[in-house]
Amino acid sequence: MGASVRDLVPGYDCPHEAAYLPATTFVTTAYITRSRAMCVFELDTGRPLTRHTGYESGEFGAVKGYVLTVRSIATVGK
Repeated sequence: MGASVRDLVPGYDCPHEAAYLPATTFVTTAYITRSRAMCVFELDTGRPLTRHTGYESGEFGAVKGYVLTVRSIATVGK
């Protein structure tokens, strides 16, 4: 599968602010390096992870939910 890895497109495959990582693979007779083979970013789920209501009026809190996402795309066949 390593030879099938392709560069990710910022803003399409991953957000622009994602961390992009290179990968080096062996293809037939040589090594190739893809500069944006993987990306890592936090995805906001849009839902709270926790909610808290206190004893006082107006006392509450919430922690936003995030998912750590690691993405890579391999194109196998057509």
